[in-house]
Amino acid sequence: MKLSNKSFWLKSIAIALGLTFTFAASAQELPSPRATQTVEGGGGVQLAVQKWGNPDGRPIVFVHAFVSSHLGYLPIVAGGPVADNFNLITFDNRGHGNSEKPTDLAAYQSGQLLADDLAAVIKLAGDQKPIIVAWSIGGVILDDYLAAYGDENIAGAVYLGAGHTLGEHAKAYIAEGFAQYAPGIMSPDLATNVAATIGVTVENTAQPLPPEMFTAAVATAMVVPLEARAGLISRPVNHIKDTLPNVTVPLRFLHGTADRIVRPSSSADAAAAAPNAKLVEIEGIGHVPAFEAPGEVIAAIMEIAEVTK
Repeated sequence: MKLSNKSFWLKSIAIALGLTFTFAASAQELPSPRATQTVEGGGGVQLAVQKWGNPDGRPIVFVHAFVSSHLGYLPIVAGGPVADNFNLITFDNRGHGNSEKPTDLAAYQSGQLLADDLAAVIKLAGDQKPIIVAWSIGGVILDDYLAAYGDENIAGAVYLGAGHTLGEHAKAYIAEGFAQYAPGIMSPDLATNVAATIGVTVENTAQPLPPEMFTAAVATAMVVPLEARAGLISRPVNHIKDTLPNVTVPLRFLHGTADRIVRPSSSADAAAAAPNAKLVEIEGIGHVPAFEAPGEVIAAIMEIAEVTK
């Protein structure tokens, strides 16, 4: 199914610009979660967790992108229909945001450790099976979880511009906007690293971000150490072939047609591999659906919630 983004574009811009002013102001004026805590992930790594929305609602767990943080979901979790109706749980992946940042590559190269991270966060949902929303490399992490634990403890999932492969398997799916800057964002030379991080941030969206939001995105990326950057993308994995065919819960794969980081074929092939999946192509947006097309993201979450009542 292909959707035009025109119907939601003005709303998306309004939400994004509203957040611009909070980014431009002091940190105290950023949207705040209703609660925060730390949980122990795989291998004892400490993960920063944030809770938003309606504590009495069904749980939704959000997994963010490479060199991002839970802040990448602010248009969805800080207000609106999803926040009004659901118990929302975000967290910072290991090596990202406020979570612990191990200094060895091995801490980021194990699919089991990453699966254990997500499993620890899913436990916060209690007795209810959560919906999972996974963006970019968050798709790999969700797939790692599904490979290790199966789908018995989740209700369904929404993937946003997600990757499902790493290493040699990912070459067909990595777009030029990431490929051209990948060596630089792994560089120990600070000037090279900063320039490449700025470059890949430019490529993230189809339309330029407002300056304050752009600055916040680069700053968030620069928090992530080299070990996490290199470790998370260096192992070989092909969840399209090895994992998704075994997942039976409802899945939605959303992908922007102008994504210059992960090719839309990643979601198309993943949706074709999973037995209970639907592909939604969003015209004209890039790699950040929560900011570029929040209406479509909200609609997909609501649809999964409806079919998994």
